[in-house]
Amino acid sequence: MENPAPWIEYLKHPLVLFGLALLVLASLLKLFHSDKLGAKGAERSMDKGLLYTFAAAVLIIVLGLISSMAQQQAASVVPPSEGGQSPDAVGNAGVPAQR
Repeated sequence: MENPAPWIEYLKHPLVLFGLALLVLASLLKLFHSDKLGAKGAERSMDKGLLYTFAAAVLIIVLGLISSMAQQQAASVVPPSEGGQSPDAVGNAGVPAQR
């Protein structure tokens, strides 16, 4: 992987950025989570919430990458020429080809 430029384009997708922000937020909550906060039930629900947050963040990042890759491929596909225009008559914009 010598050229990271294509991957940087994929990482600019809003879903990927949101997923990364959610992942950072969940990581910070886990880092600063104190075990001395309260009852065992609250700790379990906090741990489950963090687990689901991590899972959601990873899912959002994957969906964003897939969406970004699909958009890049759709943008790179050249539509076929339509109507009576010849592909070599590019300079004659809108003039139908002679038959």
